[in-house]
Amino acid sequence: MRIIIKVFCITAGFLLIAVAVFARIGENFEKDGAAFWGGATFFHDFYDILNSDTEFRRSYFRLAPGADFYVADNLSISVSPSVYYTKNKQDADNINKEMTVGISSGLNYAFVKNPDAQTGFVPSIGGELGLYVWKDLDDTVGGVTDPDDASQTYASLAFRFRTYFFLRERVALYAEILPTVYYYLSIRDDAGNSITDLYDGNEKFFLDAQIYIGFAWFVPTKEASLTNR
Repeated sequence: MRIIIKVFCITAGFLLIAVAVFARIGENFEKDGAAFWGGATFFHDFYDILNSDTEFRRSYFRLAPGADFYVADNLSISVSPSVYYTKNKQDADNINKEMTVGISSGLNYAFVKNPDAQTGFVPSIGGELGLYVWKDLDDTVGGVTDPDDASQTYASLAFRFRTYFFLRERVALYAEILPTVYYYLSIRDDAGNSITDLYDGNEKFFLDAQIYIGFAWFVPTKEASLTNR
């Protein structure tokens, strides 16, 4: 029995040493690896601190997962679908709801200064193209459902500046900023009629910058995974 326990302890020790020696964050960015990342946001007003008698409530939900597929060392193709939902409730008889769905894809390059490290920072830069559809859902006005066919379809060009902080060899926290240019492809009014032509060239563009924080899980190449076992 003592021999079995001793063999188990020695084997476990070798496994721990192997992970400590061979598991490197640089492997996460090698060709044929992948990374899965994203985050979700939920916001809801439970009361108005300045006016407790108001019935106004605002809810917001955002889900934006994504994945990177490494086509070369440090270079990846990213794909990210997203869903946004907003609900503004003035009172039980007056409610406005909106939803945006979209997808984006682009290229990203990671600067791995210390590939043999097990923790640390890895910055990356990239760009992506996106397509989004915003829809004003049917409202409630005076307690009556008010059909609303207003919608907007727009394309985007975003520049991604992201920094990973590896908590473990395969798990990282990240922060990023996305300056983005949008261009309206189609605009429809409440009746569903196209009003795109009412806007000139410059009016179809708009800009914003968003900041996100999330988690990323890396799945390196099969060879790297086997090495770390």
